Amino acid sequence: AEDLYFHPLALPMNNLLEAEAFSSVRDEILMAAEQISSLSAPIHLISPPTIDGSLAIAPLEAALIDSKLPYKRRFTSQSSEYFPSIKVLGNLSDSESFFRSDPLSISLGTIVVVGLTGYLGTPKRGPLTAVAQAHALAQTISPSSNRLRRLRPWALSGNWLNKALETTFDPVFTSIRDFLLSEGSIRVVPITEVRNPNLEN
Repeated sequence: AEDLYFHPLALPMNNLLEAEAFSSVRDEILMAAEQISSLSAPIHLISPPTIDGSLAIAPLEAALIDSKLPYKRRFTSQSSEYFPSIKVLGNLSDSESFFRSDPLSISLGTIVVVGLTGYLGTPKRGPLTAVAQAHALAQTISPSSNRLRRLRPWALSGNWLNKALETTFDPVFTSIRDFLLSEGSIRVVPITEVRNPNLEN
């Protein structure tokens, strides 16, 4: 029977940082959120003009607005030096740091992490995207943000757009999907149960 009482906006958000996929960036996200929350100057949100960039900036804006923290947003493909800042990048290389405190600079970009641990203890790796990292950072800044609650299902969108999902099993996507499913933010149903599917998608 159809669940007529499914209201995800009324449900609390569990801490996204508790998902296994975020273990390698958990400490940096906590430190970054603490510094952002204490800022008096506006923080600069910088992103390339792409769908991934827009999806990464959206939860950060939601959290900053609900926390009444000042910010400025800039879409650019050029390298920009604004501080304090959160920059959305394509991929983070081994030489790039996620978090720098002085001056405050946070770089969000796809990194390969352990998404799940297999039955025999084998680590299953996949891409942790800038979008997923942005959602975790945003929730740490504003844990009870109503705007962020509405955006919650979009935490999966970075992995949905990532090419890894088209070619192989993505353990990070699976980890975040199961996390959102367990807290009631999304439902996973067969396509035959969708009354009016959007065929353009």
